[in-house]
Formats: sequence, structure tokens, C-alpha cells
Amino acid sequence: DDPNTIALDSAEDVKRRQSDPMFRAEKQEEDAAKKQRLAPHLKELQKKKDLGSTSDYDAHKLLKRKFREQHGLFTDRQKEEEQARKRPRLLPEREEDRDAAKKVAFSHAPTSLADRLRKTKKKSQWDS
Repeated sequence: DDPNTIALDSAEDVKRRQSDPMFRAEKQEEDAAKKQRLAPHLKELQKKKDLGSTSDYDAHKLLKRKFREQHGLFTDRQKEEEQARKRPRLLPEREEDRDAAKKVAFSHAPTSLADRLRKTKKKSQWDS
């Protein structure tokens, strides 16, 4: 039927091959001729298979590398989302907020680090 399929021997042929030496010799000759005819095609298939396939180790290594890259990207995205959740969400500024901020009065003016250092130096100068 299809030239690309291999026909298997029937159960009858298998029994005849085992019992009849002449039948076995005829089939061996047919098999040898078929082997000679299909050898170039088989070699070509084997070359294509060798070029396209890798060892199990190499395939596994490639698969793990892809997984790690995908997982790394996923963890980066997770970190970004977590940082975004930690940041406070600010509402847009309104006029009412500005008025309320102007009304806030501190008991003492906030001092800078430089002002605090100057005060400590002055105290130490008077102490000695």
C-alpha cells in the first residue's frame, strides 16, 4: 500500500520462516534487497535526528534555564508589586488640605541637623 510503511509478517509467515529453510532464505534475500534500497533514506533520517536532537542532559539543562529566567522575571514583578503595596497611596491635593496645613502650628520650629550640632558645640564651649 503505502511505500513509507513497513508490512509486518503474518503469523503464518512467521511459522513458515521458522520451519521452512527455503522460505527463510527467500525472505532473507528480500530483506537484504529492501535494506540496500532503503539504506540512503535511513541514513538521511538518522542525520536529521542527530542534528535536531540533544542528549537528555542538554535538554533538561535548557529547560531549567528557561524556567529560571521565567521565574526570575516573575519574582522581579512580585517585588515591584510588593513595594507598590508598601507605598502609601496619596490622594490628589485639595484646597481644603492646603488650608488645614496652614493652620497647623508647631510648638517649636523644626531644627536642622546643623543647628543641633551648633547648639551642642556652644554648650560644650561654656562647660569647659
